[in-house]
Amino acid sequence: MTAKVLQTLPAILWLLIGTSCTTSKELLKAKPAQFSGFLRHEKHLWTEPPGGPFHYSARTMSAKALQKERKCQEIWIAPIDLRHLRPTSKALASVQESRGLYRPVNEVSSALWQAFCQTLSTAPGARYKVVQRPTKGCVELRLALIEFDQTNAGGNVVKTVAGSFVGPFAMIAGPFVKGQIAIEGKLIIHGSGELLYQFADRESDPVTVISARSFNATGFAYRSVQKWAQQFEEMTRIYQHGSRVRDANVMRLNPF
Repeated sequence: MTAKVLQTLPAILWLLIGTSCTTSKELLKAKPAQFSGFLRHEKHLWTEPPGGPFHYSARTMSAKALQKERKCQEIWIAPIDLRHLRPTSKALASVQESRGLYRPVNEVSSALWQAFCQTLSTAPGARYKVVQRPTKGCVELRLALIEFDQTNAGGNVVKTVAGSFVGPFAMIAGPFVKGQIAIEGKLIIHGSGELLYQFADRESDPVTVISARSFNATGFAYRSVQKWAQQFEEMTRIYQHGSRVRDANVMRLNPF
């Protein structure tokens, strides 16, 4: 009897994990951030349905703007706009700052800019060629960092210790200790300023049973900016064919 129980134990564990993952993904996925004043609201925009990589995305329905875009071969990525960055909102992150811990906004914004530059420059079959300054007939990508709350590494140490005793139930504490980051972006035609595409998204530190990022206050943010850059680059290549880019999973087995 004991041998049979041991043989079926892995299957039971996977069943429990699979069942809880569906519910946990809904509960732990970052909620959309409130819009800042960075994005534009125009009648000719078509808002894409849910299911894409960003919480919000919209594209132009202007035939004139689309015709101009087809002639564009280059893209300029503007410096990251920090004018709409909100103060730290999470209580635990505020505690970190009150203890003198530095919030590396400039470092994260620099990583955001570099991620988009590198990804759009090196991706096979990239739609545009990245240029160092705006040129005639190019498109501009403008990005704004809206929110940046660091992961509370100290709180995650407590959560991990608790997990040793109560297992997956310790994940309930996740939303109170994991960090989050939010951006907004818009793609426009240089010179005329015509809006082609805009998006907004918020990401939080992905939940794992044991995560090396969970003991680092900003590790998740650097992974998030890389993911955004990859998804945006893919979008520029396939959206005209009616395809969609998949969103990333909130739960991961890889601890790094």
